[in-house]
Order: sequence, then C-alpha cells, then structure tokens
Amino acid sequence: MKQIKIGLLGFGTVGTGVSKLIEQQNEELQQRLQAELVIEKVLVRDASKKRDCSLAQEVFTTDVNEVISHPEIDIVVEVMGGVEHTKEYVKQALKHHKHVVTANKDMLSLHLKELSEIAEQNKVGLLFEASVGGAIPVIHSMTSTMSGDKITEIMGIMNGTTNYMLTKMTEEGLGFDEVLKEAQELGYAEADPTSDVDGLDAGRKIAVLASLGFHTEVTFDQVYIQGIRNISPKDIEYAKQWGYRIKLVGIAKDNNGVEVRVHPMMLKEKNLLSQVNDSFNAICLKGAGFGDSLLYGRGAGELPTGSAVLGDVMEIADSIVRNSPMKSLVSLYRDEKIVAMDAIVSKAFLRLQKSDDCKDWSKLEAVCKESGVSVLKQLEEKDEWVLAVESKEKDRNHALEVLKQQKLIAGCNSMIRMEGE
Repeated sequence: MKQIKIGLLGFGTVGTGVSKLIEQQNEELQQRLQAELVIEKVLVRDASKKRDCSLAQEVFTTDVNEVISHPEIDIVVEVMGGVEHTKEYVKQALKHHKHVVTANKDMLSLHLKELSEIAEQNKVGLLFEASVGGAIPVIHSMTSTMSGDKITEIMGIMNGTTNYMLTKMTEEGLGFDEVLKEAQELGYAEADPTSDVDGLDAGRKIAVLASLGFHTEVTFDQVYIQGIRNISPKDIEYAKQWGYRIKLVGIAKDNNGVEVRVHPMMLKEKNLLSQVNDSFNAICLKGAGFGDSLLYGRGAGELPTGSAVLGDVMEIADSIVRNSPMKSLVSLYRDEKIVAMDAIVSKAFLRLQKSDDCKDWSKLEAVCKESGVSVLKQLEEKDEWVLAVESKEKDRNHALEVLKQQKLIAGCNSMIRMEGE
C-alpha cells in the first residue's frame, strides 16, 4: 500500500493530538485513502525526551532540515507556533515542494498572502483549517461550499477563554479577576492571559477570515481590538435588564471597504451568538444568496484542533493518491481599503460618572445633539447617567471629550458597543 509521509514541526498539544488521531484511526484512514499515513519525522526541542506515544525515538529530531527537506516527506504539518522563524521554515518547506498544513493563526494573520503565493508558485497546497475555530469547518465552508456566493459579513465568538469567563460573569455575577483566576486554575486561561482577554487571539482569527471572505489582504495590525478587562458585574447586570448578553465578538463587514474589529458587544438575547456559552465558539456568516449560516463547536484543544489538522492532511493525501493538483484556498484579487474605526456608525451602552458641577441632564443632551450623537435611551442613577446612543465612533468620542472638558461628567465608567437589533 502506498505510504504518504508526514513531517511534524512541533509536538505539543496539537501535534500530540494529530499523532493520537492517526494512530487511533489508522485502519479507517487507510480504507478511506487507499494509502497509509506515516509520521516520518518530528521536530522537537529535545529529541531524547521520553514521550507517551507510539512513535519510535529515532522519529524525533532537533534539526528542522530533517523535516522540511526530507526527500520522502510529502506533507509538513506546522504546529510549533511562533511567527517569523516559523514562517521561514514554512517557506522553505513549500519551496522544497512539500504541501503544508498549519494551525498557526499568528503567522497567517501577518503573512497569509506571501505564503499562499509561494505555495501556488511551487504547485503545492497550503491548508489551515485549524487556525480559526479549531474543529469548526469555517474555512472549508467559506472557500468551498460558499465560494459561489458573496460573503457580506463575518461575525463570531472566536475565543473560548473569554467566552467561558463572560458566561461565568453573567451566570454567577462574578468579577473579572475572580473569573480569570478560576479559568487559569481549570486550564482555560494561560498564566499570561493577555492574548485571550485583550482580544489579540480573536483579532488574528478575524484577520484571516476577513482576507478569505473579502478576497483582499487583511493583516492583524489593521484590526481594531478591545478586550474584556473593563467589563464589570454592573455592565453585565444592565445588559440583562435590557435584554442583552455581553460577548467578545470578532466582526468583519463589506462596507465600502473592509470593516474589521474585535471588541465586547451587547447582543440581543434572541441573537443566536448570545446563546453560545462556556468555552464554545460560533461563527455566523452572511451571504448575498445563502443568508445567515451559523457554525458552532469547540474552538480549541488537543483533539478538536488535531482533528481539523488531520482533515487538511486527508484532503492533501487524497490529492496525492489521485495525482490531482491542490487548489489554492486564497484568492486575494481585490485591493480594498480598511474602514477607519472612527468612520463606523455603531450603537453603544454608556455609563457616565456624574459630575459634582452638573446634575442637569439637558446640558448633557445638548452636547450629544451638537456632536451628532443620538440618545436612544437614558436612565439616571444615583452616581451615573446610563445611556444607549447611536453615532459615528468619532462623534461619540468627541462628545465624551466635550462632556469631560465642560465638567458635565466626571468620566466614562463604561462603553460597550451594541449590536443585534
């Protein structure tokens, strides 16, 4: 039986998951492919380390060239993480005519265009389903089953850690610090949670999806990002009272250019995304023809992500068995501008700290009106004005500055955008 040989770059959580799945499903995979998947080499930091797996010790190496330039390896699976040095490994693998499967959103969110062009030049595949949403088949859906339609919006919960935290805050009334500590103890959050709670992880994922969905290069540094550190139990309680749930959401829209951002949102309870809880992810795609489509599942973990990686490996292996060329997933034929955040029109929930110098709502209302901010709802609490407003981002920011300068408010305690009306 034909063997299709695989080289792994990295053997951490995801690499181990891929190895386990190939071992557990070996007979089934052979029947499907009429070929055998064989892990030929694995790049690790310490090749002598004892590992709980069935791979022979000589499979492990500390020399990357034993993987990326190995004459018998057909597919290189990159699951080591990192950006610049990893990009160079991937480039060399592609130039050595190796197909590449990667789960590396950090790398792809900056270098997707460059790497896909190198893959195309060398007539090999570059697949990356696991880079966004773990086992959720969002990339396959966008590049295959939905490729005949025009995608107009991508919106989703793309980070399981923050979704778990916001779920706990909503259901149990806990504060950010308390929930973060619990998430770390359970293994949902890293010791350094910055990438998750500050929205960076979701920002990288929405950059990749925006590039695919709108056929233009969108890089991580072009994404507006705001995390969840400032979400308080008070915000959660107001959201409940008003019929909303707060979620960290990534969104990209075709709006006279590409609008791409990550930030907390108040979503109406009837919005399906507001009902996605715990560490689950969900991504809603909107198309001109197909309307709304929601994809839901586990967004991370050894086996969910390993499963997505193995799915890409199987697609490439099938093309090798059939001796058919791989189709490029990436078609960046448009050169769209990124819409400036200041120009975006949005609704927002505001909690404004009252000033000792002003208790007269009409003065605040006048400033909002003069700044082009529509007040949709207004409540007066003991120490705060609580508002729902709609305006351009720059107009709302200007109004808040004027209110502070004129000492009509002491400050803005909270600002959360509202969607899903």
